[in-house]
Amino acid sequence: DAQDFDQKTVSKTLKLTEAVNGDTAEVTANFNLFSEGDDSKREMVWSLKKVDGKWKIADITSKTSDWTLSALECMPGSSAE
Repeated sequence: DAQDFDQKTVSKTLKLTEAVNGDTAEVTANFNLFSEGDDSKREMVWSLKKVDGKWKIADITSKTSDWTLSALECMPGSSAE
């Protein structure tokens, strides 16, 4: 969700929560990229599914930037603008 960050700030502010419901789960990470600025706050959600007894990532969502990985369109031969 961002290429620039301060590792010490991320480590200091990282808060993880999990919610398990049978064979599905969500892990939410709340953290700051930098020590100052409201725009540095991030909330990411990993949606998991248990497959053959192992947890697999089903999707990733940025609540901050309002995107979901599975909804991003990837086209062969196209470049990012």
